[in-house]
Order: sequence, then C-alpha cells, then structure tokens
Amino acid sequence: MAWVRLDDAIFDDDWFTGLTEAERYCWLALICYSGRNRGVLKTTNPKILSQRIWSSQEIVASVLKKAKDAFKLEDIGGGEIEIANFSKYNPDPKNSERQKAYRERQKITKVTESNSYEPLH
Repeated sequence: MAWVRLDDAIFDDDWFTGLTEAERYCWLALICYSGRNRGVLKTTNPKILSQRIWSSQEIVASVLKKAKDAFKLEDIGGGEIEIANFSKYNPDPKNSERQKAYRERQKITKVTESNSYEPLH
C-alpha cells in the first residue's frame, strides 16, 4: 500500500477550488491512485481510470483535460502521465533506507580508521 502526501495549500489553489465537488474528488482520487506508481498514471483512458477510482468516465475525462491545461499533469510518453510535483511532496521511501545504510557504512569505516593500530615487533 502506498501513502501519498498532499500540500494543504491545495484548498487555496484557484484551479482546485474552481472544480466541481465531483471533479475535486476525482482529482484527489487520481493523485492517490498514482501513488502506487510514484505519481505516474499508467493510462489516460477515462474508462479504465473511472473503474479504478469509482468516478464517471465523463468526470475523469473532464479532470484530465483541465489538469493538463493547468499543467497539473505532465505527458511522459508511452500513454503515461505524471502528476506534476508529485516527487516534491512524496519523496522516494527507499531513499531513507539507502541513506541509513550509507551512514552505517560510514560509521564502520570511521571506527575502523580510528581503531587502527601498529603491530608490535
């Protein structure tokens, strides 16, 4: 299960507040659904997306168009689109594990260097 972070300033965004209630639900659902692919929607087909997020095809199509027009979505090719700034608010969860492992390796290296000794002759 993937978690997503949302900027609470979304409620101050004129684009978001200009959507209908159904469109706002759809947009938030699309963000959540994209979380399983690090912000990427693997399809732009409204029929498929509507089945995934329980919204009508018409609403999904409308939100996709409005989001693209407002630069909230970026076409990344291959029929896929990415939620703009997704990685800004949703850092790679594996990154902290990599950083922790790196720090542990550095500690071991420093300890080994500081505990070096000269053999007795």
